[in-house]
Amino acid sequence: MTYKYVDSNTKRNENILSVDFHFKGDVTMEDAIEQIDLMVSRTDNDGDVEFNTHGYRMFSISHLSNLVE
Repeated sequence: MTYKYVDSNTKRNENILSVDFHFKGDVTMEDAIEQIDLMVSRTDNDGDVEFNTHGYRMFSISHLSNLVE
């Protein structure tokens, strides 16, 4: 289920959908961002897919991952 609310503090007429992508435990944050940027760059905004921008907020690392220091 997706939580939906009206944000009364927005400065622009735009809607924001936060999406989680899941990666294998050995994928670094930098690699994950690169993969998402590549996927977004292949989108042509031809009417079927349309969005203005994308951004990154958080990268969650599993305690089982070999990336944990």
